[in-house]
Amino acid sequence: MTNDTILLLAMLADFFIKIPQKYHLTHPVIVVGRGINWFDAKYNQPHKNDMLKMAMGGVMVMVLSGLGLIFASLIENMPLIGVGGQVFLVYVLLAHRSLIDHIKNIAKPLQNGDLAVAQTALQMVVSRDATKCDQYMVARSALESLGENFNDAVVAPIFWYILLGINGLVLFKIVSTIDSMVGYHNQKYEYFGKIGAIFDDILNYIPARITSGLFILCAPFLGQSITHTFKITLRDGRNHASPNAGYCEAAFAGALGVQLGGERYYDGIKKDNRYGDGNFACTAPDIMRGIQLCNGIYGFILAVIILFIGLSFVW
Repeated sequence: MTNDTILLLAMLADFFIKIPQKYHLTHPVIVVGRGINWFDAKYNQPHKNDMLKMAMGGVMVMVLSGLGLIFASLIENMPLIGVGGQVFLVYVLLAHRSLIDHIKNIAKPLQNGDLAVAQTALQMVVSRDATKCDQYMVARSALESLGENFNDAVVAPIFWYILLGINGLVLFKIVSTIDSMVGYHNQKYEYFGKIGAIFDDILNYIPARITSGLFILCAPFLGQSITHTFKITLRDGRNHASPNAGYCEAAFAGALGVQLGGERYYDGIKKDNRYGDGNFACTAPDIMRGIQLCNGIYGFILAVIILFIGLSFVW
């Protein structure tokens, strides 16, 4: 079975089949997270030298990536479970369904006027202090998370799988998980998480721009101009500390005709970056439009893969 067929089956499974809660503890990302926690507890202690922390953070990236690549190779080369194992592994490492479900868990209580529940759901997907968010900030934060994480959960994994197969996908997900857990500019992780954050920036550089390009091209379906959305992306994409996330969020804001960002708190520090120039008072219906946009792009990617598979039979 070819990689494009494996990817198609995995994407269909990710869209229609929710991973049962009882299997979450054995999910590959959770297993990687345990490894990160072990390195964090052992080598990121306050009394240790900063350069040693950085070095051990780099060792963590290499060790976990190496183990992941060995695991991927075993799955790929096992004669009895090779193809099925690859489909299953790609399925569990894609996270479109999980991302959409988390964002819906924010939108639904927000729509019903239950701000506290919406804040709790938001805290599951962001590092900022959700208790300081009013209803509009909750909606904006949900959209920012959706726009940024659509790249991390969908576009980048697909990109690296197409480029390097199962090894590329596994490597990306390990580095992405490391960055999501320790890649922060704060006192605890400034040095320990630096190497992982650098590798994550490198691996996301092209996919993030593909993601922003897809948002820009879809702008007319939401009543926005491609040209204007492109200008917003170029203007505001640099407002983020990350060299990648800002472009996804800016393009997402432009396509939806909203303004994202604004005042928020990370570890007690106030930040105020803006993306887009549309409606700043975002609401639950805006979140649902964002979900529809991401679902539409996911469907478009599926259609392109099906077309490619069909053409391969003709050729």
